[in-house]
Amino acid sequence: MENLIEREKKALSSEPLVGAKKLIPLLGGIKDRTIRKWAEDGLIPYYQVGSLVMFRMSEIEEWLRDHRIPSKEEEKLMKEARKEAAKMQRRNGEWD
Repeated sequence: MENLIEREKKALSSEPLVGAKKLIPLLGGIKDRTIRKWAEDGLIPYYQVGSLVMFRMSEIEEWLRDHRIPSKEEEKLMKEARKEAAKMQRRNGEWD
């Protein structure tokens, strides 16, 4: 929890707020009107500065990472890794 607070303090003191138009390239050409709507609907993190809807680039990048859908190959590898971890735990007596 402390790391989160420290990270937020650092971001607030050093990272500038940007408008929706600055996010267009990062979000693959989505229109700024759509970006603002997503913010107002609570789908992406934002700041309200008077009547302006503003963003921190790092928070949008983090949001993108959090909403990434793995490929079928990644899903398969993760499933195999979970199976292998379960086998190891059973062998080591961690599951009774």
